Amino acid sequence: MKKQLLIAVPAAAVIGIAGVGAAAALSDDAVADPGQESAAAEANQSEQDSALTKAELKKQKEADRVKKTAKLAGISKKDVKKYAVTTAQAKEIRQATNWASGGQVEAVRQCESGGNYATNTGNGYYGAYQFDAGTWRSVGGAQYAPYASQAPKFAQDHMAWTLWSRAGWGPWGCA
Repeated sequence: MKKQLLIAVPAAAVIGIAGVGAAAALSDDAVADPGQESAAAEANQSEQDSALTKAELKKQKEADRVKKTAKLAGISKKDVKKYAVTTAQAKEIRQATNWASGGQVEAVRQCESGGNYATNTGNGYYGAYQFDAGTWRSVGGAQYAPYASQAPKFAQDHMAWTLWSRAGWGPWGCA
């Protein structure tokens, strides 16, 4: 709602414009006092600065989260962003990476795929751990790629660790 500011104007100044003895009405948008205009401009600038600061703070907070998550998981910041890796997942990825470096896991990978993370032989099983598509999706692999053979090494290790955590060595005939 706009406020009205009434300014008394000498009759001689408005003769022929508004009539004798009239008062001119100015809205808030009209310039009545240069000090008010300056204060309004400063308030507007302050609001813009505040919004910009909020956007910058949000951007910095996200950058800090990505950096922390990447360090925790032992993966690149690019991968954290690309695959929307959360802090909780980063902890799992770190555990999975440690698990995947064990002798039995290495032996399973060698037996299943020759250790080739990109393998797709056309037999319906994909990647280093030879996931079928349904199992890959059921453990969360679709976050990374439609098929295990298309996912990065850390993702395949993460999903294999997840499956192993749920089912033990049963899913792998080579175990």
